[in-house]
Amino acid sequence: MGRHEILIKPLPPHKNVYLAFFLYSFALGAIFPRLGDLQLQMQIGESALGLAIMGLPLGVQISLLFADKLTDKLGFKLILAMGLPALSVFLTLACYVLEPINFFLYLLFGGFVVGLLEVAVNLEADRVEYKLERRIMNRSHAFWSLGFFVSGFLGALMSQWEIVPFYHLLVFGSVSTFAVLVFLINYRPAKFRPNLKENNSLFVKPTPEILVLVVFTLSAMLVEGAGIDWSVIFMR
Repeated sequence: MGRHEILIKPLPPHKNVYLAFFLYSFALGAIFPRLGDLQLQMQIGESALGLAIMGLPLGVQISLLFADKLTDKLGFKLILAMGLPALSVFLTLACYVLEPINFFLYLLFGGFVVGLLEVAVNLEADRVEYKLERRIMNRSHAFWSLGFFVSGFLGALMSQWEIVPFYHLLVFGSVSTFAVLVFLINYRPAKFRPNLKENNSLFVKPTPEILVLVVFTLSAMLVEGAGIDWSVIFMR
C-alpha cells in the first residue's frame, strides 16, 4: 500500500460511483443558474439565447454516436480525469465570451465532453452492479441530482451576490477538477461486464421495447430541459 493510499482511504466501489456522479453533475450544473446573467452579458433576446444554448445538446448527440467506443478504448479513469476538467474549461470560456456564436461553440465542445462522461459513469455503475450483484443505478442518479441541486443552489447565491459568471464557473471548475483528481488517486475501475450480444456496428436498430422507453423518457426530458434552461429567465 502506497503512502497516498494511507492518507486517502479508498471508498467502497459503489460509493466511488456515487461520488463520480455527484462531481460530474456538480461541474455541469454550475452554468444553468447563470443563463439569465449571461443573456444580459451578451445583450441578446430569448430567441438568440435559445439558439445559442442548443450547442450543448447538439454536442451531446454527436458524442453519443461513438462515446461507447471511446469509453472502452480510453477507460473510465482517463475519461473522468480529462473530461471533467475539459468540461469545466469549456463552460468557463462560454461564460467569458460576449458573442452568441462563440458561446454556442464552447457549449458544443462542452456537450461533446458531456456525452463521454455520461456514458462513462453509467457504464461504470452498470459494471459495479454486476460485480456487487446489487442494484446501485437508481441511487447513482440520485447522487447526480444531488450534485446538480448543490451546484444550482450555490450558483443562485453567486448570482444573488452579483459575482461575475466567469469567476463563478472558474472557481467551481477548479474545485471540481481538484476533487475528481483526488478521487481518482486510489480508484480502481470495475472490470468489463460480459456481453453475450456483441455488436460493433455504428448504428443498432432499436427494439420496440427500447422505443417505448425513448418515448417515455423524451417527454420527461423535454419538461426537465425546459425547466433547467428557462426557469431563471422566466422568473426574472
